[in-house]
Amino acid sequence: MSKARKVTMCDPPLNMPKNGDIEALLAFDVGVTAIADSPLLGSFTLMTRDGHFDFLIDQEMANAIVQEVRAFLRGDSPSLLEAKT
Repeated sequence: MSKARKVTMCDPPLNMPKNGDIEALLAFDVGVTAIADSPLLGSFTLMTRDGHFDFLIDQEMANAIVQEVRAFLRGDSPSLLEAKT
């Protein structure tokens, strides 16, 4: 898989509804399913009001997701709303 890059918040998410309803982006469930052991590969799923979104991830991406979530829980994540202004 390709090297992970930092997400920039200059453009709206691809799944942003046309009416700008940010609540449609609210994830109410999450899951990870193993696909392969070597190399370690899985499916990362986010459930939203409008459906589910699946992403294939490897071990490096899983670790990156964990680190980003830890930063969020510490309060160290940038504000999505401030980035749009």
